[in-house]
Amino acid sequence: MSYKEESDFAIGSDDVDERKTGAVFLAGVDVPLGRFVRVGGEYRYRTVSGVLGEGGVSAILGEDQLGGSVFAFRASVGR
Repeated sequence: MSYKEESDFAIGSDDVDERKTGAVFLAGVDVPLGRFVRVGGEYRYRTVSGVLGEGGVSAILGEDQLGGSVFAFRASVGR
């Protein structure tokens, strides 16, 4: 993941340009509910540590990770 933050009013090392690797997890299911109807869902989780936390609000709150969880649901009709 790449994280970049620039400001016209930055002083010294206020600008951020970081690249880090992390983990991604993806799981999903697709279930037929009849001949023409299907429902499905998926869960996605991503985390990248060490990108934030050196200044600004992320340092005040003690945050150093990017990422999070996403749930997605769908229904489809047709062949």
